[in-house]
Amino acid sequence: MSAIAVKILPAGGWGEILIPEPGSVTVIAFLVTVALSLFLTKRTGLDMRASFWACVYGVVGALLGGWLWTLMLGPHSFFAEVMRSSLLGSDKSMLGAMIGASLAAGLYLRVSRNPLLEYADTLVPALFIGYVVVRLSCLLAGCCYGSPTDLPWGIEYVRGSEVFQAQVAAGLITPMASQSLKVHPVPLYHAAIGLFLYWATRRARGRPGLPIVIAFAGYGALRFQLEFFRGDALQLWHHLDLNHLASILLVLAGSGYWILQTRQRTLSVHVES
Repeated sequence: MSAIAVKILPAGGWGEILIPEPGSVTVIAFLVTVALSLFLTKRTGLDMRASFWACVYGVVGALLGGWLWTLMLGPHSFFAEVMRSSLLGSDKSMLGAMIGASLAAGLYLRVSRNPLLEYADTLVPALFIGYVVVRLSCLLAGCCYGSPTDLPWGIEYVRGSEVFQAQVAAGLITPMASQSLKVHPVPLYHAAIGLFLYWATRRARGRPGLPIVIAFAGYGALRFQLEFFRGDALQLWHHLDLNHLASILLVLAGSGYWILQTRQRTLSVHVES
């Protein structure tokens, strides 16, 4: 596996760390997600073939969604970026990837006439473990970095890193500085959210639809808060960026779905009685 050497210096100082390149980490994250999805499917007695193909379509949706979302966040013309960027080789937005994966896998399950709710409740925890893998890679690679902070757990990146160059461009440090200012380890915050939502969606498995609600509304609410600690966000309105708006939509989608499910269950009880 090809790799790149990245030096990141937290308060105590770490040495040089050898990590897989971003493309390799993405593949690892997909493999981990698929493997865990099949394991969870087997435990619940659902069709593993349907689960596998839902994952395949989910991977395609994640690539497409992450690619398109990154292009929308870019400072240049969307259509110009589409023409010169690569679906496989360009950077991907994790928010766009998760939305794309959910839509593509859900569409496959619906078209193939598999019980969407049961599969979604079973597969959604695996998505968050893959999310954790990718976010840990982001932490070491220096992308999706945080805003400057004086907190003890702030981390510093070396010269030449994306964080360092952004702070030089903003006039926060000089080009001759030995490292960046300390920034919030936002990818680590994301990884913690991923672990929490994995646990929460697994615990909610006994209530149909609840894991989906937690995934959408929970992730949207937590992601909304984290965006205020980002150092690379492009603000659209006051302190809000496009990811803030998408997070609000995720909360509304999750809440609306739960309300709809509750009403349907209530109607069912009335009809049976």
